[in-house]
Amino acid sequence: MITFPQGTTKPFAPGRKGTAFIIKETKPIVVPVVISGFWRAFNKKGLKFKKKGSQLSIRFKKPLEIDYDAPAENILSQVMDAIEQSKAHMMMGAHHWETVDK
Repeated sequence: MITFPQGTTKPFAPGRKGTAFIIKETKPIVVPVVISGFWRAFNKKGLKFKKKGSQLSIRFKKPLEIDYDAPAENILSQVMDAIEQSKAHMMMGAHHWETVDK
């Protein structure tokens, strides 16, 4: 099964708890997938090109170790961090980097 916890191509959109509830109930092996550049290349529904020539990348990460008894909010937070869409990752973007002239 595949699920997109944000439900949109917009980066750093909040995750939806449905993904965490599915994980709690079915106890699957969760393999996080980081998809980069999708929102630049496609429209919101992902059916039409917005910008041809955009660089896209897909990276599969190692399976998560999940406490299936944890609250859904904790599971969702773990998933969002693993797919690099948490607030911590938002602050790592190039537009947040400080430059220092030496």
